[in-house]
Parts: sequence; structure tokens; C-alpha cells
Amino acid sequence: KLYQNRPNPFKATTLIPFLLPQAGQVSLTVTDVSGNRIKSLEQYFEAGYHEVSIEQGDLPSPGLFFYQIKIGDQQATRKMIATQ
Repeated sequence: KLYQNRPNPFKATTLIPFLLPQAGQVSLTVTDVSGNRIKSLEQYFEAGYHEVSIEQGDLPSPGLFFYQIKIGDQQATRKMIATQ
């Protein structure tokens, strides 16, 4: 399960929380509204609750972004907003 990032909108740092029913390789991707990949993370996580931190400096500018998590054949996507 992929939760909404908090805070949203964010200025400096935001947390992307997710819950995994089982351990596995997770792919987290942040894209802009055009679908360009901005940031990606591939990491093995144990089952349970996790949070990944995103810094505004990781993004090219303030604006609307999408973040997607994939594990196995399952995926979920949500929106986040970075402000100045």
C-alpha cells in the first residue's frame, strides 16, 4: 500500500510512506508531469511499514510530480507538490 506523501505540498523535505505485506525488491520512481524520470530508487525492503525521504533539491524545480512504487507485478502511483 502506498500512502500520500507528507507534508503535501512540501517545501524542503517530504516522506513517502508505504506498507509491504511481504519482503521484496521495491522500485520507487519520481516523474514530472511529462513522464520524465527525476529520481529512482531500487532497494530490498522487509515486510512492514517504511518511509523514503525526498528532498526538494532532488527535484529540478517546484511543481507537480508523481511517485510510483512497484513490487513484483503490483504498482501504485500518487501525486505530490513541491513549492518554493
